[in-house]
Amino acid sequence: MTGYGLRVISMLLTVLYTFLTLSTCSARVATEEASPLYAQNAVPLGQSGGVVTMNIFQPYGEISMQLQEAADAFVAEHPGTQIRIHSVDGAPQYQPALRAKLLGGEQVDLFHVFGYQDWQELREYALDLSDMGWIADADSILLEPVSDSSGIYGVPYSLEGVGLIANRDIFEAANIPLADIQTFEDLADAFQELRGQIDSGELEERFPELRYVTEFPALDKTFVAKQLVDLFLTDAFATPQQTAQAKLVDFQHSESLESYVKLMARYSSSRADWEGLNAVSQTMQVESGLAAGRVAVIQQNVNIWPRIYRVDPDLAGRLALLPIPLDEAEESNIYVGAPSYWAVNAQSSPESAALAKEFLTWLYQSEKGEEILLDNFGILSPYRESGEHTGVSLYTQLVGYLEADRIQPFLHSETPGGWAADVFMANLRGYFASEELDWEKMMSENLAGWTSLR
Repeated sequence: MTGYGLRVISMLLTVLYTFLTLSTCSARVATEEASPLYAQNAVPLGQSGGVVTMNIFQPYGEISMQLQEAADAFVAEHPGTQIRIHSVDGAPQYQPALRAKLLGGEQVDLFHVFGYQDWQELREYALDLSDMGWIADADSILLEPVSDSSGIYGVPYSLEGVGLIANRDIFEAANIPLADIQTFEDLADAFQELRGQIDSGELEERFPELRYVTEFPALDKTFVAKQLVDLFLTDAFATPQQTAQAKLVDFQHSESLESYVKLMARYSSSRADWEGLNAVSQTMQVESGLAAGRVAVIQQNVNIWPRIYRVDPDLAGRLALLPIPLDEAEESNIYVGAPSYWAVNAQSSPESAALAKEFLTWLYQSEKGEEILLDNFGILSPYRESGEHTGVSLYTQLVGYLEADRIQPFLHSETPGGWAADVFMANLRGYFASEELDWEKMMSENLAGWTSLR
C-alpha cells in the first residue's frame, strides 16, 4: 500500500476515534445532568469501582424535600454513597405500598413501621439494631413498641407528647395560675372562671380576638383516632404489646372521660349545640383558634409548635404544656410516644444496610443532623437531650415531664385495625349529633367494635 493510502486510513481511524470519544463523553454528561444532586458527588468505592446505594421509602410527604436535602448533605460528607428517596403521604397509603414493594423484591433499605403490630407484621424485614448503642439512649417508653428480649428493631422518628397547650398570657391576665391546675376539678374551675371573664368583656382590651376557652375538633381523624383514643385507654393496658394482643378492652375511666369530653364541649365554640363540633377541624382548632388568639387552651400534640410559630412567633414562645387531668386517675399525665420508627431492611445487602445505619447515626447523633430535625423537619429528636438544646419552650417542658415520669404511653397504633378511625370516631360524632346516643350506649358500641375487629 502506498504512503498516501496509509495516511488516508490513519486519518479515518483518527476521525472515528474522536467521534466515539465525544459520543461517550456526551452520554456521560447527559446521564450526570439527569441524576439527582446526591448522586453527583458519588465516587467509586473499593476494587469493584461501585457506589453504595441506599433506598429510603418514607411516609411524610411534607418533609420529602427536606429529607432530600438531608441526604444531599450526608452524601457530600460520605463520598461513594448514593441515596434515593421515595415518599408516600400518610400511613393509610404508605403501609400497603410498603408491603407491595417488600413482597415484590424491590430494594427498600430504610423504611417506617408504626408500632408493635406493624413491626410484628414486617418482622422478617426488620434488622436488629442493638449494635448501634446510642439507640438505647431513648426513653424506654419510646422503644417498647419495637423491642423485645432479642433486640431493638427501630429508631424512634421523633418524640411527641399530647397534653393541654395553653396561652400563658391569657391565664396570667385572668389571674388563673396554671401551676394550680392539678386535678380535673381544678381544670373545671379554671374553665368556668375564664369563661366568665371572657363573657363579661374583662379581657377584651388585651385579647380582642378571644371568644372561647377551648376548641374541640371532632371532625379531625388524627385528633380523634389518636389523641382521644389514648385518653380512653389510660390504665387499660400497661404496654403496646398488651394492647395489640387484647381481645377485650375495659375503659376503666369511662365516667371521668365523659366528664372531660363534656367539659371540653361546654367551653368550646359549639357550647350551645354540640353537633357543631363535628364540623370543627384541627386547622380551626390550632391556626384559627389558639394561634389566632380566639381560644385560650386546647388539647394537642407539641408537634403543632411550628404551626403556631408561623402565625405568631411571640405566642409560640409563651405556650404552656399541662398534663390532662382525669378525675378518676391518681395523677395527671402527658401522653408520650413516637409517631413511627425507622427500620433497616434485614434483606438488604450488607453494604446498603450499613449505609442505612450510618445515615441514621448521622441524622440523630450529629450536630448537623439535630439541626436538620428541628429546623427542616420541625420535629423533636428523642436523642441528645435535644429538648433542652432547641430552645423551644414546649419541647423543653415535654422533656421535663418525661424526666419526672409523668407520662402515659401512646397506645392508639395498637388498637384493632379500623377501630379508632371508624368505630370510635363514628360513635363519638354520633354522641355529639344525637340525643338518643347516650354515653353508656356509645361506650358499649366501642367495646363491641373492638371485639369484633380483633
